[in-house]
Amino acid sequence: MSATAAVPSEVTPADSTSAARQLYGSGAERFGAEAQRLQLRVRLTWVVLAASGVALVGALVAIFAFEQSLAAWGTAAAISLLSGAICTVLSIKGRDAVEFAEQMAEVNVRSIARLDRDCAMLSGLDFRLL
Repeated sequence: MSATAAVPSEVTPADSTSAARQLYGSGAERFGAEAQRLQLRVRLTWVVLAASGVALVGALVAIFAFEQSLAAWGTAAAISLLSGAICTVLSIKGRDAVEFAEQMAEVNVRSIARLDRDCAMLSGLDFRLL
């Protein structure tokens, strides 16, 4: 019986390992940047939602408290309600997209760690022919 130890470069080529690390690293960066961009969009949506709420309250106060024209302020109130509904839907979808992008960034980071762990395990193995 002869025993031979495998050279780590024969087990996992260094170029494929570094290419995989680079691929996962760029994926993590892309998804992280996408999450930040989407988070900014969600914040902007919340600002518009808050502004439409303030406009709605202002229109209702103008109609009921100051007995202003129902046509003009009613239109403002309707536009505020419509923009609030649209912003609510966009905010929910945006929040879901942010969570997905953050999960994908985490998956890529974990993939790098798994790749490093697997390569370390393979380089430490001693393959013996029986």
